[in-house]
Amino acid sequence: MSRALLAPVVCLIALPLVASAQEGFDAHALQIAALDGDARDPLLVQRPGRFRGGEWFAGGVFEFAQGLLAQTTVFKDGRAERSPWLTDLFALNVSAGVAVHERVRFDVALPLVFASRGVDGPNGVDVGDLRASTMIALLRPKAGDLALGLGIEGHLDLPTGASREFLGQRTVAGGASVAASYALDRFTVTADAGAQLNPAVEAVNVHGSDAFVAGLGVGVLADSATGVTLEARVSAPFVKAGQIGTETPAELLLTARHRWTQGAYLLGGASMGVSPGVGAGAWRVFVGAGFGRVKADGPGDQDKDGFLDPDDACPVDAEVVNGWKDDDGCPDALAALDVRATWKGAPLSGAALTLTPTSGGEARAAVSTDAPTRLANLTPTSTWRADAAVGCLSGSAEAGALAEGAVMPLPVALIRAHEGRVILRVVDAQHNPVTGVSAEWKGADVGCVDQPTFPVDASGSGAEEVGAGTHALFVTAPGAGLIQRDVIVPAGGEVVVEIVLAPTQVEVTHDEVVTLEEIHFEFNSDVIEAVSFPLLDEVAATMRRFDLTVEVAGHTDAIGSGAYNVELSGRRAASVVRYLIEKGVNADRLVSRGYGEVDPVASNATDSGRARNRRVVFVILKRP
Repeated sequence: MSRALLAPVVCLIALPLVASAQEGFDAHALQIAALDGDARDPLLVQRPGRFRGGEWFAGGVFEFAQGLLAQTTVFKDGRAERSPWLTDLFALNVSAGVAVHERVRFDVALPLVFASRGVDGPNGVDVGDLRASTMIALLRPKAGDLALGLGIEGHLDLPTGASREFLGQRTVAGGASVAASYALDRFTVTADAGAQLNPAVEAVNVHGSDAFVAGLGVGVLADSATGVTLEARVSAPFVKAGQIGTETPAELLLTARHRWTQGAYLLGGASMGVSPGVGAGAWRVFVGAGFGRVKADGPGDQDKDGFLDPDDACPVDAEVVNGWKDDDGCPDALAALDVRATWKGAPLSGAALTLTPTSGGEARAAVSTDAPTRLANLTPTSTWRADAAVGCLSGSAEAGALAEGAVMPLPVALIRAHEGRVILRVVDAQHNPVTGVSAEWKGADVGCVDQPTFPVDASGSGAEEVGAGTHALFVTAPGAGLIQRDVIVPAGGEVVVEIVLAPTQVEVTHDEVVTLEEIHFEFNSDVIEAVSFPLLDEVAATMRRFDLTVEVAGHTDAIGSGAYNVELSGRRAASVVRYLIEKGVNADRLVSRGYGEVDPVASNATDSGRARNRRVVFVILKRP
């Protein structure tokens, strides 16, 4: 700490140790303050912020200035004429610095002049004086910079500039100042005041060059990373020549700066002279960029979200990292939608949900349940469209801009997208109407039919509006067989289904699907004769209607070898299985096996007994 306090004194003692043979002085008179990227810092006024040991910065500010120095001639008639000695200056003011301690920072700054105009015309490429400065923090602001900062600053100006072109002092110069800053919420007030000791000069409008220098800046944060600052800088010479144009030079500056959390920053601004004097340009414009590495040196400098307090809009609350405003340091919440698909006013499960942001982005998918399906982690202010579809039903709905942390209900009412009309007529073999008919839809997709049963009147006829597609219709009557028909319903069209019922050939017991007639095959073959097709159609309809799992068992008589009979009965059972699959029975519900002659139900000694033994049996393995 004692070494840190000596830094300004060392700068002042070193003033007479370096000299230059050049004549002239520094009319550029612009030395930017430490540009570590803090959005609250002024451009020229020194601000004792909350720097930390190990931090560093580097950057540059391009400048174009006019009217920096002029000779003023007053004639006897009272006319005053100004002759420019330094104007049209284009320069890059580079600076860099490092904090060696939480209370001590060293900075250097050097103007690189690419072009300027003097008394004799264009000057060409030059440099200005190199300034080395030290900031000592006497009072560090508290975490968040919501308190007073106080420091002293000392600097040494080495005569590296072109003095004859009024871009530098002819010998070493320097000075010191006291700086203070106070921040409250988004507003910051910064001020500094001190002395600038320059080598004495004698010129038409200048006599002596030591001056009292002061500055005042008022800044406001537009957000946690962007600041705008208005500042004034004035230099009051201790001795004046008493000539016009040697008054107290002063400038007014307006700058804006944006800093990213990674450390990079951009700035821009302009200034104007408000009173004449050396270095108070008629106007200047600025644009610059750089990088400042900041770090935390203790729990008071950053809270548990890891944001440095200067970048944290909520230093006492932790940031919630969720992809929404993650760079402001404040806790926030995403939004959610509770999507519910409904059919005829009741919740409907199993619908495929697709949630698409209407402003572009990645779609979300889910499946509806009886309870609302929550789609969380949605960006606030976004708008969404929900589409739902299942079976013959579809629908869509939209949600307005989502509020932060809100859960918005989004009901999607489903309707039949397409439907057609089915007309049913049931007759007997003589085409007479059949009474007592019952008809039933089975396996229809969700919403394709209003109810499982098809409305049939006493004459065996009926009509119904159903969803477009292919649906299974089962029809029977007392004493009649079960007929299954796959009805293809056209969208917006009409289909007439006529079913002829015949006496039943199938009965269902606890253990078997019993056929009342035998299944006939060609002699010594597994080819099913056409006469048995209606019988197998009723078997297939029965299995589908009652969701049965069946073993198709083939049997033979005792004529022939035992091995051949097993092989023949197996082929015949497999042939029956293939037929049933073609009629819509799920293959997973069918197994086949050939038993040959081992399980006769009658004597193989007679023709009638052997005929009974040649059979196919449908053994129920499983039922719902």
